[in-house]
Amino acid sequence: MRRVPNRKLIRRLSMRTMKEKGGKNLIAIAAVALTSLLFTALFTVGMSMLDSIEEATMRQVGTTAHGGYKHLRKEEYEKVRHAPGIRDISYNIVAGFGENPELKDIQTEVRYSEEKSAAWGFSLPEEGRMPESGTECATSIKVLDALGIPHKVGERVPLAVRIGKDVVKEDFILTGWWEDTGVSHAEQFWISREWLTAHVPEPSLSWEENVLSGGNVSGYLDVSILLPSSFDIEKQMNDISEWAGFGPETRVSVNWAYMSSGMDATSMLLLSFVLFIIILSGYLVIYNIFYINVASDIRYYGLLKTIGTTGRQLKSMVRGQAFLLSAAGIPLGLLAGWFVGRGILPLLFQQMDMTVKKVSLNFWIFAGSAVFSLLVVYLSCIRPCRLAARVSPIEAVRYVEWQTPGKKRSGGHNGRRKKTGRINMLRLAAANMRRSRKKSVIVILSLSLCLSLLNAVWTFVSGFNFEKYTQDYLAGDLLVKPDKYMDYTADVRNTDKITDEMREKVEALPGVESVEENYLKDTQGYLSEETRDRLSDFVETCGQELGDERFWKEEYDMIREEGKIVTMVYGIPEIMLSRVKVLEGAFDPEKFRTGKGVLVEQRAGEGNRELWLKPGDKIRLSKGGEELEVMAAVQMPYGMGAQYSLGSFYLKVYVDAGSFEEVLLGSQGDRPQGGLNLMVNTLEGEEEIAGQALSALLEKEYPDFTMVSREKLREEFSSFTGMFYIIGGLLCLILGLIGVLNFMNAMITGILSRKQEFAIMEAVGMTGKQLRRMLVGEGLLYAVWTVIVTVTVGNFAGLLLIRAVGGGMDYFIWHFTLLPVLCGIPFLVLLSVAVPFVSFHVMCGKSIVDRIRMAEI
Repeated sequence: MRRVPNRKLIRRLSMRTMKEKGGKNLIAIAAVALTSLLFTALFTVGMSMLDSIEEATMRQVGTTAHGGYKHLRKEEYEKVRHAPGIRDISYNIVAGFGENPELKDIQTEVRYSEEKSAAWGFSLPEEGRMPESGTECATSIKVLDALGIPHKVGERVPLAVRIGKDVVKEDFILTGWWEDTGVSHAEQFWISREWLTAHVPEPSLSWEENVLSGGNVSGYLDVSILLPSSFDIEKQMNDISEWAGFGPETRVSVNWAYMSSGMDATSMLLLSFVLFIIILSGYLVIYNIFYINVASDIRYYGLLKTIGTTGRQLKSMVRGQAFLLSAAGIPLGLLAGWFVGRGILPLLFQQMDMTVKKVSLNFWIFAGSAVFSLLVVYLSCIRPCRLAARVSPIEAVRYVEWQTPGKKRSGGHNGRRKKTGRINMLRLAAANMRRSRKKSVIVILSLSLCLSLLNAVWTFVSGFNFEKYTQDYLAGDLLVKPDKYMDYTADVRNTDKITDEMREKVEALPGVESVEENYLKDTQGYLSEETRDRLSDFVETCGQELGDERFWKEEYDMIREEGKIVTMVYGIPEIMLSRVKVLEGAFDPEKFRTGKGVLVEQRAGEGNRELWLKPGDKIRLSKGGEELEVMAAVQMPYGMGAQYSLGSFYLKVYVDAGSFEEVLLGSQGDRPQGGLNLMVNTLEGEEEIAGQALSALLEKEYPDFTMVSREKLREEFSSFTGMFYIIGGLLCLILGLIGVLNFMNAMITGILSRKQEFAIMEAVGMTGKQLRRMLVGEGLLYAVWTVIVTVTVGNFAGLLLIRAVGGGMDYFIWHFTLLPVLCGIPFLVLLSVAVPFVSFHVMCGKSIVDRIRMAEI
């Protein structure tokens, strides 16, 4: 067939057709804009939250670099800095640690640093400059305030620096300072290269050899590396190590802050569900609008076919109109969506108590939203395009709304079935809905989608149980614990800071009935040969879940060959036993109190629950110590232990607090100086009084401790659930607008397309009141079917989603409810009555004769 260059004509025809539609275009633009708004708001909130979490985590880690190496010598650094795949590199060198009495609670690291390394570590002076020579220094405001030094360039800063076994005292001169991050585990004190060279010799041995020989660990380079991207940082760092010829003993670091932007299965499921809901809702409303528009103009498209327009050209016309409307709707949605997302973020930041609050404004938010919106528009156009392309001129002339082109109704003479029975307005309304089942189904789905989601959000949030939530973080009425369980840089774990004196003061507070204490000591456990064999089987089958073998092989070999495994021994009081979740085995209270039977929690990889240490196995807490029987494998509430890990393989062994000292004396011969946590029981009705007194005591005498109370947990719980209310409520609101828009479009377009039909019905005797009752009945039928679909299909789909997301939460309890649906019914009824009533009133502005004489083009 000969190709005719008529694209310009088709475009012109498409533009003129679109201009004739007037108000219909506004509805389509509004639908596209709402869909684009949803995508933009979601991406703005999502990316801003990820950026904020990532930066907060980076501040906690201490650097924005993707990875690096710890404790390199100068020649090793020279090797690695020329490796391919490095975008930028910098380093700092540790000299020692601040030893001033004022800094006893502040880990102060004295280092020389390149400027880039300081900037990546959030420690570049905000006032002044980096030290350049002699005794110049720069440090954080936190260190200066602890030393009582004014924030002024040129001030003298006396500091005692511990370098190995020696302490060097120096009067430094301040050249710059910065605000501390507030979450970092250590503060930096920058010195000049000149001072470092004068006091710290360059090491000749590797860091491992130096440590084994008891030498000075100062003078080694901590190297920070920026990679081309944050994708698979671990592999990129391994490739650099391989190129530089480093062995497994080289201490490679990977910035896990970048991994925080990675999502677990639950987060991915939730995000996928939200995207699916947005795409589905956008598809329902946009498809319905274009389908109704094409159906109402079907005679026009049939006439175009009679003069030679092909189906392909008609498809191009419909699709062109859709994308022209998108060109108007998408920019509006992008702009409005960003402001909506920006407005939501402060509420979310407040609910999550985030210190770093970033509002992302980058190209990918708008590009991604535009692409997804265009995808929805494209999908929505497929069926309307086919409808326009397949129509024949003869079918188009005979087309009525209840008959799809290309298909004939079955049954009876000439496709008509004879019906008998009394005619009433409700039956007429039902017949009108049956005319275009697809349109009716889409409108009902669109409305029920909003109600179903609202019901699911309410069910999900109301399923969070505060009492079960407190069980994970609180034993007794009040809990006292150290602010930090581990001093990372000094390699000392502060798990025994609660002294007898402190306990006595807490017991003497008003409103306190009793105080119980739990203990913790890190030691070495010894496994039986049978248990080691079971661990070997576990590694063979699940080794890939443990990650890179380089990071756990040494630990595993030690366990397999010597039976030694890192073990955290907890002494827990009676009150904590009710919080323990038994995974396998049985708990014998009498045997537990004697210290002969223990409870065990094992770790092998992240989140792996397969048990390789079984009830009935034996374990020793020293090589020649007494065998203890494992009664049960358990899970202890996270909030009542020490929040640190000891490697890829380790055990948590729980013994009775009363026999804790005896168990430890039998294994190590030393006992902890104090307890890990204090669990405070209050007198009935005096929890608030005791809480206020305890808070005042900690603030005045024990600032390194924090108090956990039911009221504090209730605030955290409200913040947690409030986040779901905000996000779910906003999503329901926008989906509700889309559903209302869909309903209005369906009713208004249906009424306009039947103006002649209604005029004829009035001409043969039907009153305006009867017509209004018929249209209102049609709207009410939409409402009834919406409720039916929501209660059945919608509620079942919501249940599946809720179980998938909340099933893994210990403090979530599902219960059936239809309260949101019941609350939504009055609004649904009001909408179903108001829209048909107003639309009919507008239609009646013209006389019956004028409406009969009108003919659609």
